[in-house]
This record gives sequence, structure tokens and C-alpha cells, in this order.
Amino acid sequence: MKKVSWKFNDSIESLLANNNELNINLSLESRDKIFDSSISFFSSDISNIDSLKLLRFLSIDEINHYNSIESDGQKRKFLDSNICSKYSIANLSKYQNLEDIEIYRGIFGQPYVIFQQYPKFDISIANKIIDSKNIACAIAFDKKFPMAIDLENLDNKNAKEIKTQLTNFEIDNFIKSDQDLILLWSVKEAISKITMSGLYADFKIYEISEMIKKDDHIECYFKYFSQYKTYSKIIDKMLLTIICHKDYNILHI
Repeated sequence: MKKVSWKFNDSIESLLANNNELNINLSLESRDKIFDSSISFFSSDISNIDSLKLLRFLSIDEINHYNSIESDGQKRKFLDSNICSKYSIANLSKYQNLEDIEIYRGIFGQPYVIFQQYPKFDISIANKIIDSKNIACAIAFDKKFPMAIDLENLDNKNAKEIKTQLTNFEIDNFIKSDQDLILLWSVKEAISKITMSGLYADFKIYEISEMIKKDDHIECYFKYFSQYKTYSKIIDKMLLTIICHKDYNILHI
């Protein structure tokens, strides 16, 4: 396992080529309160790990679900996402038996955790194809402090289609390039996960009211969901976004 700080800017693909898993321990602080979370990246494609070696970390129910998936690509996506989620929760809880952590999907497709030793933890998952390789990322967090995560490919050939999900205000104030389009899409994906609406809602209701560019990330705020803010970070060919309570800031340690 390779651990890095939030400020890292190395290629995820190069880091995963030499490590089975990449982890970021992320703490968020507001006044005297701190919430810890854990972000993990995993790719069986990049690490060249056979799926049979990974199946031993799944429960019987997870294996049954895996076997019910017809597409090989969807099987790989499910397996990588679950393994990545287990790593993330294991890193946060300091509990290393991955097979004791079970990841399932709810009625809206949202992931949820069954983990008897640490029932207070929850998970959010993202998964993207980057340079023909499947890359999964997950963030584990305390249920008292809900979060969500999104991962996007900056080399998105269909970026201009995102404009249909933006308001005139967003187009006029925030869009100067295709990268800006992908950023706004990622931010809207993140809030759709934390509200559990997914792609069922009109993304225009997630109108972004403010975008602030910092040294190592970009912060976004919402017009109608003012209790949240997002952190977006460009990492090589990828864009990573997390969403959390607006009053909390990343603690750089």
C-alpha cells in the first residue's frame, strides 16, 4: 500500500503500477471538531491482479452477486469497486480483514456497508475507464459526517454534451474550456450521490453558485444546497471530487 497526502500530484496510474492500493488519509476540521476519512484507489488492470485472487476477499453474497453479472467489464467494475471500498474502510478503521467488510448496493444503486466490527462507517464509490484501464476510488467516512466522491476522465470526448445539464448562469460564469465542463459535471455527480438522487434528477437543480480556485484544488458551492461544498483536484488525466459539509476544511497534516 502506498500512502500520500491530499497535496500529491503524481500520476495515479504510475503509483498503482508499483502498489496494489493507493491511500489518502483525509481529515476535515471546523473549529474544534475533526472528522477523519480515507480515500483509496485500486485497479486490477494496472496492478495486473487476477480476479480469482480478489474473490477470496468477498463474502458469499458478494460472490453470488458477482457471478450474476453477465458482462466481463461490469464484473471487473464491481470487483474493483468492492475491493477498493474494503481497502478504504480498512484504512480508516485500522481493521485489516477485508473479507469481514461487505459492500452492497441499495435501491438507488448507492453502496452501503455491512461491517459488524465498525458499524458507524459508510462508503461512496466512483469508477472510471482511463487509458483503457478501469480505476476505482472510494471514500470511507463516519455516518455522522456524510461525504461522497466522484472521479472523471479529463480526456472526455463528449464534454460539450454536459452543457445540456448546466444553467445559463453556470455557462456564463464558469465555462471557459472542456475541462471546466468536466469539473462542473463531477461536482454535480458528487452532490447527486450524497443526496442519493443519482442520474434520476435534473442536474440543473444542482446549480453551482460559486467556484473558488485554490493552489491545490477548486472549491464549489451550491445555490439550492448551501449546506454542502466540494473539493476538486486535478491529478494527471483525472479529476477527483469530494463533497462534505460546507463548514469543514481539509486539514493538511
